[in-house]
Amino acid sequence: MASVQIGSDDGPACPFCVGHFNAPRQLPCAHSFFQSCLQSYISSKVENNSILKQIECPLCKQVTTPTRNDQPT
Repeated sequence: MASVQIGSDDGPACPFCVGHFNAPRQLPCAHSFFQSCLQSYISSKVENNSILKQIECPLCKQVTTPTRNDQPT
């Protein structure tokens, strides 16, 4: 079984899409994601078009409050 390495000689990569960062969004736990990937993750957690007041980091599960920019459009 092949393993996926997050990051490479080109630098770190988004854990969701494995694309290389040019403008990452970092959560307070220090894990980074593309803004669009983070918005998609938050969107998957939203019910009835509400705004999430807290999310868990998808990697370490630390609870954080998403910023207005993190909310899906």
